[in-house]
Amino acid sequence: MILLKIFLSLVIYWAMFNVIAPFAPASFGPLLLTGLAALLSLPLLYVFYRRERRRHGQEARPDYRRLGPSLALILLFGAAASVAVNNLLNLSGLPDLFPGYAENMAPALYAPPLLTQLVCTCLLIPAVEELIFRGQAFCLIRDRFGWRTAVFLSALLFGLYH
Repeated sequence: MILLKIFLSLVIYWAMFNVIAPFAPASFGPLLLTGLAALLSLPLLYVFYRRERRRHGQEARPDYRRLGPSLALILLFGAAASVAVNNLLNLSGLPDLFPGYAENMAPALYAPPLLTQLVCTCLLIPAVEELIFRGQAFCLIRDRFGWRTAVFLSALLFGLYH
């Protein structure tokens, strides 16, 4: 049942993409289409997440007041870590092993306007992935098999997805 619930969430996200793609203007690239699919999927996935949390007697709303000023530091360190890891990957020579990535994916990701890139890659798409893999997969697995197993399996599922 756990895999079915996780799979259903992924199917919803995939279906949204495939429903809007045929009707989207030709100027919409894959990043914008994925962002729109994420935007359309978010409400339904959030309902699934809240329903599952309530079923286990847990409230889905975090107390953001506890984050306070540390939220700015979290965002700053997250952005710095992203840049650092990307630079390390470039220095490692790994991109040379996959020349097709630079030819195909980079234009698709970096061609849209900067605001579209930021909204899609920093907000919408990660929000959907967090709901699916951390909100649902991790919590469902943790409730059944424990924290350590949930960390490993949800990370494995996330890696396989990408």
